[in-house]
Amino acid sequence: VRGVSGGEKKRVTVGEMMATRTFVDCFDEMSTGLDAATTFDICQLFGQSARLRNAVVLISLLQPPPETVALFDEIILLDKGRILYAGPVDEVTAHFKSLGYQKPPRMDTADWLQSLPTKDGAKFLADDKGGVHLTNDQFVEKYNETERGQETLRKLSLPAPKEVQQFLSHNYFRMRYANSALRSIKILFAREFLLWWRDKYARKARLIQCLMTGTINGTVFFRASDPLTVIGVLYQSVMFISLGAMLKVPPQIDTRGVF
Repeated sequence: VRGVSGGEKKRVTVGEMMATRTFVDCFDEMSTGLDAATTFDICQLFGQSARLRNAVVLISLLQPPPETVALFDEIILLDKGRILYAGPVDEVTAHFKSLGYQKPPRMDTADWLQSLPTKDGAKFLADDKGGVHLTNDQFVEKYNETERGQETLRKLSLPAPKEVQQFLSHNYFRMRYANSALRSIKILFAREFLLWWRDKYARKARLIQCLMTGTINGTVFFRASDPLTVIGVLYQSVMFISLGAMLKVPPQIDTRGVF
C-alpha cells in the first residue's frame, strides 16, 4: 500500500487550517508539492471562503502561475523585509511603469515583480526613460510617496481603537506558548496512548513477549535471595523494556512533522 502522498497531506493540512474559523489566515508557500491546477483551485476556494467569512487571507506562493495571481485582490511585494508595494493587483504594473520599468509582453507579472528588486531589474528599464535602476531604499521611498502609501502610513500612525486594545491586552496574546508545560505533556500522553491502542498487532506481540520474558526470569530466579541477583534481574528487565522501546523512535520521527 503506497499510503498518503505528499500532495494529499498538503491538501488535508490546508483544509484543517481553513476550519479554524479565524479572521486572519496565513499560508507560507502552501503550493509546494502541488500542481498548478490544484494551486489554482485552492486559491479560488480561499477567495470564496474569505468573502463568505469576511476574513483576510495572506498567502505567499513560490513561482505562482499568472491565472492564480489574478485571483488575488491585493499584492504585497517585499524585499529585505521592507514593503515595495502593497495594493490592488491590477494597479501594480502601472505603479512600477510610472517608475520607468516596462513589463515584457510575454512575461508573467509575478516573475516580473520578483525580478525588479534584484540586479536583473535593470534590464526592465524603459529605453525612453533613460533612468537608473532603483535601490531597495528608493523603491520604498517611491511607494511611500504615492497616495496609497501615504494613506497606509497615516493609518499606521493612528492609535488602535479602544476595543482592539482591550482585545489585544488579553493574556492569550501575551503568552509565549498557548499551552502550559503540564497541558503539553497531557496532550502528548493522550496522543501516544491513542496510537498505542490503535496498533493491536504490536500491542499483542509486546504483551506476549513481556509475559514470556517475565515467566522465564521469574522461574529461573524464583528462590534467589542474593540482593545482587535481584538487582541483576531488575536491571535486565529495565534493559529489555528500554531496548524494546527504541523501536518506537523511527516512527516518532516520521509522524513528528505531520503532528
